[in-house]
Amino acid sequence: MWINNVKKKDHWIITTGFFLAIFAGCLVKETTGLISCSPSPCKNGGMCISSPTLKGESFCNCTSKYVGEYCQHLNPCHTGKGPGPRCQNGGSCQVKVGPGGIPGFECRCPLGFSASLCEIPIANSCDRRPCDNGGTCTLISLESYQCACAPGFTGEDCKKQDHCASMPCRNGAECISVGDSYHCKCAPGFTGASCMEDQDECKSNPCRYGKCHNTHGSYA
Repeated sequence: MWINNVKKKDHWIITTGFFLAIFAGCLVKETTGLISCSPSPCKNGGMCISSPTLKGESFCNCTSKYVGEYCQHLNPCHTGKGPGPRCQNGGSCQVKVGPGGIPGFECRCPLGFSASLCEIPIANSCDRRPCDNGGTCTLISLESYQCACAPGFTGEDCKKQDHCASMPCRNGAECISVGDSYHCKCAPGFTGASCMEDQDECKSNPCRYGKCHNTHGSYA
């Protein structure tokens, strides 16, 4: 590959054996890669980076506020009115190349919202607020939902009190919420309503020839 850099008035003409690119304050011809980072052709704080995979080619790494081959265009996802994001209600903004290479944008809306900026709500199963006791409703589809219950509550719609939320069972016990109360399934070596009592395994005389010493949750 051969490279010729010729300065002509206010722009550079860079030629190679593969393509011709002309760049100045605006992009004249789209290219697949820059040729040289010296001097850097990147605008508006963009950084010129040499590609590790394409020999002899480089590209502009733009800041979040600019897009384009040389970072010459304002990012349309950052130029909306007001301080908030361009797409509303959690929508994601995608930059798209428009006519003449001028960038535009498209909002990809979450479930339950529509329109160009995701500003119009769509009727869905969370509208009736099915999650009780401070639970959060998340759409699976427009017709189905899932509740994330607040601490202390459980069930499909968070209607049941979770008596295990305070972790009343100790020493590795399993807590089972039953009706208006709970039940602790104790780990081996412990007993009691909350499994706090150490079980004396030596009472069953497990040692045939030695002396039994009770330990926490076991014996020796």
